[in-house]
Amino acid sequence: MNRERLTETLNLYEACNLGRHRVRDVDHIGWGINLEEQQPDELLEYLGVEDEDDIETITQEQADFLRDYYIGVALNDCHTIYGEGFFSGLSSIRQEVLINLAYNLGLPRLKGFRKMNKAILAGDWKEAAVQMLDSRAAKQTGDRYAKLAGALEHDDETYLELPTRYDTETPESVAAMTLEPGPELATKEQMDARLDRIDDKLEEIATLLARQ
Repeated sequence: MNRERLTETLNLYEACNLGRHRVRDVDHIGWGINLEEQQPDELLEYLGVEDEDDIETITQEQADFLRDYYIGVALNDCHTIYGEGFFSGLSSIRQEVLINLAYNLGLPRLKGFRKMNKAILAGDWKEAAVQMLDSRAAKQTGDRYAKLAGALEHDDETYLELPTRYDTETPESVAAMTLEPGPELATKEQMDARLDRIDDKLEEIATLLARQ
């Protein structure tokens, strides 16, 4: 998996709040850490508190540490559900999508996505995406899950709508080709010219990817 891309995706979807706050009647802190779940002793010791109720504010460094710790937990949860061998054989982007889900849901809730998990193990990515979207979690955070479902089905990071790409061979990111709206609508000829330039750039990127 691409750890940098995974971290950026989580940062984009979770946002960071350094104070204790409520999200759907559940206390959270940092990058979406659920404070109503029992925290490991090593994390409580790291934060210098005795239990979860004592956590009121944290530093950015502590928030990032907790996020990275729970990325590791989410990876282990994926190994538990899908099997380490199967999971390791998935593409990087699909691994990252499933870790993202595990981070957001936790092991018990992700296990509850039985139809989605069955489709994943069968390699039926379209059905897996359908089942992901047909969930309570998707209805609560539809935009996030719509992006994750698209990336899972098509094995394509562009569905995540990240501000940067991670293809180091590519001189320009796809995001850099986004056309900013101007004060006036472009003419059809201008739009056709812009689309031609985008097509040329996509062909260039595809060629670079094919060489890897």
